[in-house]
This record gives sequence, structure tokens and C-alpha cells, in this order.
Amino acid sequence: MSSILGPVDSGADKIVKPSDFNLHQEYKFYIKATAIGGANKYFGPYILNVGCFSGSVTFTDSSNFVSSVNLNFGAPTANVYTFHQPSSNRDWCTIQSNEIVTADATGTPW
Repeated sequence: MSSILGPVDSGADKIVKPSDFNLHQEYKFYIKATAIGGANKYFGPYILNVGCFSGSVTFTDSSNFVSSVNLNFGAPTANVYTFHQPSSNRDWCTIQSNEIVTADATGTPW
């Protein structure tokens, strides 16, 4: 299981980093501040989202998305429908692949 590293001093600031940048997941953590004399206080929870996972990214249909195309009987069907890539609310979360799946949304390939 991956964890976070830190906080690490960076001048007057503290830096928190994941121990594995390749894992796309959410890290929840707290900070405990302790003063001279032993008084302390907890802050948080804080959330560190790393990468592209279902809790950190939202995909929306392209503004060019057309959900249906009407054709006359006997009309050619080649190049009738073009699927435009959805957009992401995170610039670094780009679409890697698309596939047609069954209408019941189970993800079963068509």
C-alpha cells in the first residue's frame, strides 16, 4: 500500500508528496502541530488527489457530440457518425481509448 511522504520542510512551508507518483488514488491525511511545552492541535482532514481516478476527474460529452443521426432508407451509412472525444475537468487526464459497449452500460464489449 502506498502512502504519503512528509510533511517535508521547504523553507517555512511543508510539502506533502505521495510515495508512489504512478498510483492514481486519493490520500487522506491530518497534520498534528505541536508547540514547545507539548500543546498540540490536529488539522484536517486534507485530501491529496494524485492522477486520474473516478473520484478526481469528471468527463463530459463534447459540445460537438450528436446522439442520433436520421437517415433515409437506402442512404449510404459510411462515415455517418463521428464520435467526438469527451472532455475532462483535469488537463492531464486525457482519453486513452474508446470502445463501443452494450446498451445496458455494463461495460461488456459490443
